[in-house]
Amino acid sequence: MEDIEFDRLMGEVGPLDDMILACLKTPDGAYAIRFEQVDVLVERDEDRDRIALSVEIGAPPPSRALEVYETLLSYNLLWRETGGVRMALTGRKGSVVQFVDLTGNEINARSIATVAANLASLTDIWRGFLQSTASEAAAPAPIAAGDFIRA
Repeated sequence: MEDIEFDRLMGEVGPLDDMILACLKTPDGAYAIRFEQVDVLVERDEDRDRIALSVEIGAPPPSRALEVYETLLSYNLLWRETGGVRMALTGRKGSVVQFVDLTGNEINARSIATVAANLASLTDIWRGFLQSTASEAAAPAPIAAGDFIRA
């Protein structure tokens, strides 16, 4: 996908969801889809027919780090149920990041808007999980894959 085509595609995303406040190009050529509480980063993989959407959630409290890491690994195993959403860390003791790839015919303005909105909603849930105490913590349930990508 050429830069011009990617720019055109991202220009179509904002009007597709009332929750999207803006769709802004970053200095490195990626885009930030702005929602009220979160920005979803959209990056193009120039070498493959793929884009990645990601959101930084925050760092787990040190007292719950092991529990959170175990939950993230278990969540990653549910990739079929989550529509391919995966969790990672930015580094040792780093922030939790959720991300998903879109490939091939999934790369269209409607899918990007829908997936970005779903990631934004999931971010609120994951942030609540990270901020909860061990006794009240419940891992976020996966969104059905069919609901995740489609409007």
